[in-house]
Amino acid sequence: MSVATQVDWCVRICFWLTVLFPLFIAPVWRWWDSWWGRQIVSLDLSITLTLLSSWLYIDFHLFALEYIALLQRVQLVGLYLVIANILWRTALIVTTQVNGRNRDRDRDRDRDRDRDRDRKLEKEVSIETLPE
Repeated sequence: MSVATQVDWCVRICFWLTVLFPLFIAPVWRWWDSWWGRQIVSLDLSITLTLLSSWLYIDFHLFALEYIALLQRVQLVGLYLVIANILWRTALIVTTQVNGRNRDRDRDRDRDRDRDRDRKLEKEVSIETLPE
């Protein structure tokens, strides 16, 4: 199989996977209820827009001059959306990690506070129970 044929098949597969992913995953994951889900599907749809012109050309040999400018704009919008989605994902990861570190720090602080309180109570109890 030639490289060009492999590229054609890869474009077809990627295009259809990104189109169908939200539909197939919806019965088992309510992706629209979470930031992560919306972000993942948004990136998929951005990739779909990016591949649309290539898919139309490969499967329908759509190469009319009147459509080229429109398809180039659609592809450009898709590429800009891919960039925006990558930045969005970066912000989500940073936010999640910072919140996770803060949550871990708070949990450690609470654990240390509880341990100190327990030690103090143990000392008070041991002092009160000493025989006179």
